[in-house]
Amino acid sequence: DVVITVPICYNDMQRKALVNVCKISGLNVLRIINESSAVGLAYLFHKRMKISTNFLVFDLGANYLNLSVIDYDNNGIVEVKSSIGLKNAGGSDLLPSNY
Repeated sequence: DVVITVPICYNDMQRKALVNVCKISGLNVLRIINESSAVGLAYLFHKRMKISTNFLVFDLGANYLNLSVIDYDNNGIVEVKSSIGLKNAGGSDLLPSNY
């Protein structure tokens, strides 16, 4: 059983293709989540948070800016409120062209 992460820009066809590859490889996909959401979940589990909180995961890649807003309450309920990927808003787009 596996949970896989994908770039936020993956469309439904790309996600289904990845699931098919996993099935061919003998893996049972339990869930697909966006990379920035996975980072936020890993952070929560690593920190073992004791208080309710909302936070923003900011993932600045070379060509994309990915954001996820995550809500956590002290009962252990985690909800990804929103995720978005902004193409052409990555690090290479912020640097001067002669860099």
